[in-house]
Amino acid sequence: MSLFGFLAKDKIQNENKTKPFHENKSADERRDWFSRTKPWHKVPPQIIDAIIDKFGDDPLFEVFVITSMEQGLVGEYEAIGETELVGIPDSACGEIAKILFLKGAAAAQKFSQLFQQGADRAKLTPLYAVALNCLESSVTVSHLCIDSYIQLAALRMSVGRNDDARKWVEAGLRAAQELANCTDAMRQSKIESIVNAPVSIEQAQAILLSMKEELMR
Repeated sequence: MSLFGFLAKDKIQNENKTKPFHENKSADERRDWFSRTKPWHKVPPQIIDAIIDKFGDDPLFEVFVITSMEQGLVGEYEAIGETELVGIPDSACGEIAKILFLKGAAAAQKFSQLFQQGADRAKLTPLYAVALNCLESSVTVSHLCIDSYIQLAALRMSVGRNDDARKWVEAGLRAAQELANCTDAMRQSKIESIVNAPVSIEQAQAILLSMKEELMR
């Protein structure tokens, strides 16, 4: 593509540069905001619609939008439009949840390392915020993202928020059970990753149950 063609493709009619996301009060307003705001304008409409359906009026929606922009994740959402998942809302959301999980888990790991080393608050706070925002957004986009529940529970436990950790453990166990109910169908799949999924589900359930026992002590 020529430079002129690239610039023409990136041009937005009536581009939004001033309206913050939280001022949108309806799905239509949010849809319009995404279509006129960089870099979201490049994300396929089908994916935007799926995201809007998942978050609705949840205040976490703005957290997701801002965090995705700050962490450079929007381009990865855009890339989903080049796959067959673009026309399957739940699958597209599952992929977005995976992207958020990976970013959140990496931040959580770094936070844990620095926390154990006694790092000061100035270094810990940004990492904690990225981890929490990404992981909470991931389970909103896809409530079956079991690994995110594990990370969220561990993150909250690390700062003494055990009541909140219990909430994430219980939510993770419910999601794991929902997936476990489908394991027979998974084993009949011709896709290797799906065939092997029951093992991962069992492992996640074991971790969550272990965390539950620890929190009961």
